[in-house]
Amino acid sequence: MKRYPTALEIQAARTPKGGFTRNQLAKWGVPWPPPTGWRKALLKDADKQDRSTFVFPLNDRDLQGIRAYLPRLEELHRDAVKSGAYWAGCYEAELLILRRALQTGRY
Repeated sequence: MKRYPTALEIQAARTPKGGFTRNQLAKWGVPWPPPTGWRKALLKDADKQDRSTFVFPLNDRDLQGIRAYLPRLEELHRDAVKSGAYWAGCYEAELLILRRALQTGRY
């Protein structure tokens, strides 16, 4: 089964200049140069995909670890945003993923 990236995975794969590499697009099956609307088409395919095979249940220990780590991650994200660091988006993506994991109990 082909696995399509999520919006967060697409965002996290951006280069420091905000683009995408030819190799990354090829992994997703996007031709080079990428046609207009490639992201929208990729996300449309991803929405049709059954993601249940990519979800892992979390136990209480996992959830406690996430709760303990979130304040530090939020601090790192704030500092990266303030300094204009290009990796701030990576912290933001991780925050979204972990907050969702706390809400759903799945990763």
